[in-house]
Order: sequence, then structure tokens, then C-alpha cells
Amino acid sequence: MNYRAVVLGFVSILLIGCARFVPPVAPGEPLDPGRGYLFGRFLQSARGNSLQFGLVITSSRGRDYCIRFTDEKNAVSAVPVLPGNYRINKLLFVDSDDVVQDTLYLSYLISNCVFSVEQGNAYYLGDYFGETSSKKTYHGPKNQWILRGICDNFTNTAQELEYKRPQFKQVSKQDAVVELLPAWLQKMCR
Repeated sequence: MNYRAVVLGFVSILLIGCARFVPPVAPGEPLDPGRGYLFGRFLQSARGNSLQFGLVITSSRGRDYCIRFTDEKNAVSAVPVLPGNYRINKLLFVDSDDVVQDTLYLSYLISNCVFSVEQGNAYYLGDYFGETSSKKTYHGPKNQWILRGICDNFTNTAQELEYKRPQFKQVSKQDAVVELLPAWLQKMCR
């Protein structure tokens, strides 16, 4: 067996990186009062493939929280985070094995990406809409990830969160994205 090839293959996977998605809060799951929560719609149209998007939120301490997009219609996700300062960092484009294929840094879309999270509160990050496709070609698969929009739909998404996860009814919710999205991007969503 060629151990050098196995080691090089393993090292290359480590260098590319795998996405570690934060599990969302399940309906009925008790909330941790020592945590804050980030919520929104993270939706994608997969068109018969298993490609994924992941939105990465980074704490001022350097910890990444990756939120997985879903193709479930009208899904609202909420993930627990430690209190602190955060920034919307990047989108990951991930294959079916959760291996990161590409990255889109969001600083050119969202200029002031920093917001604070306090324990016991929930912060709306926006409604994200993406589309993935995969075509077989002579040279192998051609994968495509397209971000179709980021919208500020705070009121409706907060109501949907409370409807689907009643444990959030008594939690204070804030629109963290209203100050972050430029006006031209918000207009795309109306």
C-alpha cells in the first residue's frame, strides 16, 4: 500500500477543510438561558443535487458558527451562540461530503458586519436565498452555487420562528441585519 499517497490525500482534505455546521434548535428543545440565538431563513433550491451553502458567523474570539441552508420550504433556523461580538463573515459552498469547495466573503455586500449578542436574546440575520446545480461533463461534474438574495423580512420571519418553535415566544428578538444590508440589496427583495 502506498502510505505516502494516503497521507497526502488526508492532508489535502484537511487543507481544503470541511464545514462543521451548528445544529439548529429543534421544535420543543429547551433554550439555554446562557446563550444568545441567531435566526433567519437560510434557503436553497437544490435542483436534484446534494450541494450545500453554509453561512459563517465569526465571533471576536475567532470561533466560527456555520449555519446550513435547507431546501425545506419556509424553514426558519435558529442556532445557539455564546454572548459576544460577531460578524457575518462568509458563505461556504460545500459538496455532498461537507467538503468546502469555494468561499464567498460577504464584506463587499455587507459593509458593517459587526453586531453584539447578549444571552437570552435572539438576533435576526436575514433571509438568504441560494441555488445550487450540478451537471455532468466530460471533465467531471460542474457544480454551481448562486446567492440569489439576502432580504430583511424581520417581522414575518420572527413570527414564523415563534410558530414553528414556540419556546422562542418569550425571547426578545432584534433585527441585527437592518443596519447591515445596503439599501440596493434590500430593494432586490421586495
